[in-house]
Amino acid sequence: MKQVGTILGLVIILCILVVGGFYAYTWMKKSAQTQQDASLQTDEGKIRALVEEFGTQLQRVDLSQEEGVAEVIKEAYQPYLSSRLLTDWANDPREALGRRVASQWPDRIEVEKVQQTTKITYRAFGTLVEVTNEGGGIGEAPMEALRRPIQMTLRKEKDDWRIARVDIGAHASDGNWVQSPVAAQGVTFLYPDPLPTVYIEAGTWPPLVELYSGTFACVEGTKTDSGGREQTTERRRIGDRIHCMTLTAGGAAAGSTYPTYEYITAQDDALIRIVFTLRIPQCANYDEPKRTACFTEEEEFDADGLADRIAASVHKP
Repeated sequence: MKQVGTILGLVIILCILVVGGFYAYTWMKKSAQTQQDASLQTDEGKIRALVEEFGTQLQRVDLSQEEGVAEVIKEAYQPYLSSRLLTDWANDPREALGRRVASQWPDRIEVEKVQQTTKITYRAFGTLVEVTNEGGGIGEAPMEALRRPIQMTLRKEKDDWRIARVDIGAHASDGNWVQSPVAAQGVTFLYPDPLPTVYIEAGTWPPLVELYSGTFACVEGTKTDSGGREQTTERRRIGDRIHCMTLTAGGAAAGSTYPTYEYITAQDDALIRIVFTLRIPQCANYDEPKRTACFTEEEEFDADGLADRIAASVHKP
């Protein structure tokens, strides 16, 4: 009888240990999860606050100035950007966010979601809001002009979160400009889809865009390629960039010609190459008023400006 009591006591003790161990394990696991959730919430809160504060600094940076922009970028953005992105923007302010014209400027960033992607990186999703003083009365607050989607990658530098990459989405006011799929090199760019034209059409579209290492050089002149087509190469300044533009005369078919445009320009220590073909109709084949409209469109079409804007949007992470 005594032996039975001893066994029963051991069973009870074992049950207590098992149940107690289970509850202890559950409590420790829940506590660890709670700490992890608290840490996650703390990081998300810090990132959200950092991005929103960064958004308030954008109007301080006047990118239209020709001198001293790099210093202004460093002073305004140093607390928010990674050292690499800060250097990139200071070296090429065209890639930076800021105020480009006096009548319209970025006012704030509205953060919609913060998402952890790895142990050391987060993505912040939101909207870049631009405002304008046009149309408002004296003393009235600026009016909202447009809203662009914005995404940012954030990484830790030492113990602080910093913005390491910024991606701005297209807007309807851009004239149907959209972001390209990621190419084999990891390059993305903006381009109009479709072209904002009536008579001129895209032959090869979207454009071919390549980013490669090399030194910029442009040998001007006219020659004939292997297919017997005339090629004319010119060095052109388009906006703030120097482009080497080669126009290859295209063959005629069904009353249209198909010229190919190639633009090469430098970006930092790399070269950007942009190639596209257009279909140019024979405007004389149209009756009025289409004939006049066609000739006007051909005269006003700006292939140089199109290529330069594409080049300015080229991005490789």
